[in-house]
Amino acid sequence: MKNKKKALLIPASALLAMSLGSLTGCNKPVADTTQTLEVWTVKLGFGSDWAKNLLDAFKEEAWVKEKYPNLQTIFETSADRSAINTRLDAGEGVNTVDLVFSDSVTPYMGEDNQGNARSVDLTDVVYHSKVPGEDITVYDKLRDDWKKQTAYYSVGENSFSGNVPYKTYDFLWGSGMMGIVYNEELYKSFGYSVPPRTSDELFEVSQHIKEGNDQYKEDYTFMYSSGGDYMGYLYQIWWGQYEGIDNIYNYYQGIGFDGENYVEKSSDIFKQVGRREAMNELIRLSQKTNGLRYSRGAATDFKAAQKFYFQGKGVFMCNGDWLAEESKEDLAESPYHFKMMKTPIISSIRNKTKSIPDDATLRQVVQAIDDGKTFAEANISGVTEADYKTIMDARGVTLSLGAGFHSCIPSYAAGKEVAIDFLRFMATDKAQEIYAKATGGATLPFKYKMSDKEVFKGFSDLQKSVIDMRENSIYESACMPIGTNMPLVKFGGLGIWTSYALKGTWDINYAQNGSLDPTDEWSAQAAYDRDIDYYTNNDGEKWNNCLRLAGFIK
Repeated sequence: MKNKKKALLIPASALLAMSLGSLTGCNKPVADTTQTLEVWTVKLGFGSDWAKNLLDAFKEEAWVKEKYPNLQTIFETSADRSAINTRLDAGEGVNTVDLVFSDSVTPYMGEDNQGNARSVDLTDVVYHSKVPGEDITVYDKLRDDWKKQTAYYSVGENSFSGNVPYKTYDFLWGSGMMGIVYNEELYKSFGYSVPPRTSDELFEVSQHIKEGNDQYKEDYTFMYSSGGDYMGYLYQIWWGQYEGIDNIYNYYQGIGFDGENYVEKSSDIFKQVGRREAMNELIRLSQKTNGLRYSRGAATDFKAAQKFYFQGKGVFMCNGDWLAEESKEDLAESPYHFKMMKTPIISSIRNKTKSIPDDATLRQVVQAIDDGKTFAEANISGVTEADYKTIMDARGVTLSLGAGFHSCIPSYAAGKEVAIDFLRFMATDKAQEIYAKATGGATLPFKYKMSDKEVFKGFSDLQKSVIDMRENSIYESACMPIGTNMPLVKFGGLGIWTSYALKGTWDINYAQNGSLDPTDEWSAQAAYDRDIDYYTNNDGEKWNNCLRLAGFIK
């Protein structure tokens, strides 16, 4: 029998430190000092060159060289989100990363439920400081619809009193605008000149495409892949259109409406009718049995689905502003032109706008808004100014996955000061163009007229359409909140459809196929009723527990 070698026992922390050091790509370790900036970036659809290029430009800034004469930088990237989570779990003494860009670091940001800082408070040091070389603060340069996105609420706080000061630990590293992309040539070949303006019109158009051409008879109206399932995000946009952005924030903060007044810590938030209406629209459009979406999508990789789409196999595809960069080779080879359209207005919003009697009138209102007309200029018979404004506000509702693209500076980071300065640099005009060039036209959430710049000419029609939607409208863009900075979500476990174990829209609609029969177990009505029951049964036991964990009650 051969002798066995003795196992070499190495402490787990030492093994982790060794693995971390090997990832830097340096033969000699770099000291973790105040003159070292170690940046880790997740590599998603935007790639990671944007962060590397920004870091390279940052090092060459005169003010940076003067302030940090011995600056050394380390740049790392991975498509594996868990890589950085492992480091952050290890914490002080092991993790040396100073600045993280990811979409999975919420647990490491802000404060714990005892009020202890997990990451650096960026409120004063970044947002209320001047943009380097510009006479404006980072906060004032941030787009108005993003200011709410970055706001952080401490345990037990909500905005009901209106007295909560702006506070944040977050810096969003992308806009991540979501919407419906359409193949312009194919769409027009079916006799349409403008994209669908309402959800009823979208459904009618989709049915016509399915039935009116041999190639698109089944499965190819909406290109779809379960590996990159973005159709479900339409639910959030329609929910926001119906309820209004302020009411979505109320939902995540536990502010309900009892029919007369808004009330704190109220389970009436689950009675928002827009939740049911938005779910019903999604089920109608995307259920498997209606033949509108790619039936083999459940077995198709999202990159393969995107390739098929750019080859002309599908008219619509739900996606985001990273698509142009993520599939740039396929897009460049396509003989077609693609654009992102504004998400059609949920047709059932007419329940709230009594002067708009039918979908034909709603389409007329939406078209007038898209044409840049004020209420007086539109002059649509019978429609009131209040209802016109309701639709105008709804037209501005957008969904940004960028609200989940977080930056995190660990509270113990040795290079926290230089990391703070790097975030300030990201707000500069120079940084806006560096980022856009590296991402094929995606943008950071700052005020910057990209369409006026030379770089804009080189972007695809797809990215130009996204930028145009943001820059040229008569309504104020309003992004849907994701809620991760709010105590009921962060500590209480509140989700969009919590009674479905946080699986939400996707589980209800796709796994079960959904149902348009309100008496069916998997209908929007049943889901709506079940979620209310989940929180109100047993004297509101689960709702009270959510409030307790979030610090709203003892």
